[in-house]
Amino acid sequence: MQESLKKVLIYFQKKVPFRLGPALITTAFLVLMLILPVPEGLTTKAWALVAIFLTTILAIILKVMPIGVMAMMAITIVALTQVTSTTSKGAITDALSSLANPLIWLIVIAVLVSRGLNKTGLGKRIGLLFISILGRKTVGIGYGLAICELESTRFL
Repeated sequence: MQESLKKVLIYFQKKVPFRLGPALITTAFLVLMLILPVPEGLTTKAWALVAIFLTTILAIILKVMPIGVMAMMAITIVALTQVTSTTSKGAITDALSSLANPLIWLIVIAVLVSRGLNKTGLGKRIGLLFISILGRKTVGIGYGLAICELESTRFL
């Protein structure tokens, strides 16, 4: 039993990188934030939400786990602690409501596309093609960049 548990933990460590030191620092920060007196003008639940938010930012900065895992953990903690609602159904609805925002999905897709372009080298190839077409003179590159900026601001 102990040997199989050890194998599971080793497998988990390889698949999901977890850093214990930063995790302990992050946990201590959360406990400290929750122990501090609530600032005037905030409710206890609002202060707890601020503490969860700042702890999530710290965990992302310290790279406790990958950013996607940290975001999902923050959503789970907000839902479990019920800092946004008095009912568990309301808390889960509040925690997941941001996923209905199209801006969030735009950011996710942009990150996925940029990682794909970087991994495949397509972005570099497009850039080199762009320079080969317009880069005979420096002014050509300038005109190309100006046209790209005009198109991105929808003047054309």
